[in-house]
Amino acid sequence: MTDRLHAAVLGLLMGKRVVALDNANGKISAIYDDYMHELEGIELCGSLAEVPGAVSRALESHPG
Repeated sequence: MTDRLHAAVLGLLMGKRVVALDNANGKISAIYDDYMHELEGIELCGSLAEVPGAVSRALESHPG
């Protein structure tokens, strides 16, 4: 789980499931909308309340 764009990109490049929460400047959602939504392995959360469910789904689909 990250709110940093570089961490989300590196996680995807390493083949990890990424749970991302947009930060104040909106970089993650902008890149997600333009490109990352086409990739498998990333879920963008719109709020902190969505994070626990997204993390659970990521762990179920990619344990370890």
